[in-house]
Amino acid sequence: MLELNQIAELRAQQSAAFTRELLADVLNEPAQSSLDASAGRLSLDLALLLYALESDRTEIRQCFRQAALHLSRDLAARQPPDPATHRSPCEAEMHINVIASFGTQDDRGRIAGLQPWQYRNPPYPEHAALARYLAALLPYVSGAPLDHAALDAVAAACETDNATKEDRLFLLPSVRGLAAVEARDARAWNLALAQRVAAHQDEARAGDVRLLPQGFICLGGMMLAKLGRDKGMACRATSDYLPLFLLDDEAPG
Repeated sequence: MLELNQIAELRAQQSAAFTRELLADVLNEPAQSSLDASAGRLSLDLALLLYALESDRTEIRQCFRQAALHLSRDLAARQPPDPATHRSPCEAEMHINVIASFGTQDDRGRIAGLQPWQYRNPPYPEHAALARYLAALLPYVSGAPLDHAALDAVAAACETDNATKEDRLFLLPSVRGLAAVEARDARAWNLALAQRVAAHQDEARAGDVRLLPQGFICLGGMMLAKLGRDKGMACRATSDYLPLFLLDDEAPG
């Protein structure tokens, strides 16, 4: 097993087996949109666990693609929330990273027109910069032009004295990397990727995801890598948290 965070191999094996059983049960239910959230999250967790356990690459890719399908359906189907409904833009960003990295064109198109209330509720002020970033990212990954002014505003917010740690360490490299992808600036893109992966590694080793499957792969880095490689740029970053080989097999659609 790859040593990526503090999850022990036996626990990872048990979690993978349990997740696989739960996912099979969900997928065997009659098709309904209410199951997409569960199917998407379980498929994502299984993909991450299988990667850490160095399992079959084809199955890992299939799990990621299945996650992208169901997560995109879940996001697109969300209805206006009542005040008690919690929707985390941090979780939404992770899911969008998966859709952009492993989804089909249909999956990416499904999320192009998401409204802020579909991924952020309540609108806590500490998530304002992330929400603006997502509003610029969603149309772009679906093929629309990048809103440079909106992205510049997010970058400026991340550099203020009252920016959160998450904005400075995670969001700012993502913003810079996205701008570099659009500009086809390979040097800036590689630098942003390295910063994003380094921040993720610190969190995986001793931070909030040290005991979670989400620590196994830097999904934000994977999305930036996918977008940049699609523009013909060569990624120089090398890290177990950035398994570029999972992007090598052409996705369907």
